[in-house]
Amino acid sequence: MNYEINFLNRIYQNSKMGEQSIDTMLKNVKNPRLRHVMEQQKEGYSMLSRKAQRQLHLHREIPQDKSKLSKLSSQLAIQMKLQQSQKPSHLAGMLIQGSTMGIIDATQHLHKYRYASPCVKNLAGEVIRFEEKNIQQLKHYL
Repeated sequence: MNYEINFLNRIYQNSKMGEQSIDTMLKNVKNPRLRHVMEQQKEGYSMLSRKAQRQLHLHREIPQDKSKLSKLSSQLAIQMKLQQSQKPSHLAGMLIQGSTMGIIDATQHLHKYRYASPCVKNLAGEVIRFEEKNIQQLKHYL
């Protein structure tokens, strides 16, 4: 049971991180089509974090946020990369890297927690499909 809590918290944290990262990047997006894609992805991350949160509540658990240091570190890294370039191709590349990390993390946790309940596994599968779709959408901007 504890492994399911860890897995759900990981999904929650990664979804929140995706949402917050896109929020930071949106301030620098001038391309209206890319902005629209990013806003849709942000909403998708929000939906996934809410689903993970609901499942955690069913286990009588409160979602655990990433540490403030981890959040700050991620925000600073994004800001530094944005200083390099704000071209759509650069922004798309940053987002593709984030989605790829999300796929890797979810897949690793599916293998690590192979005895998790079908609900948790289904949510992880949803994360993977969502991230794969994001990558496909963003390839057009490279």
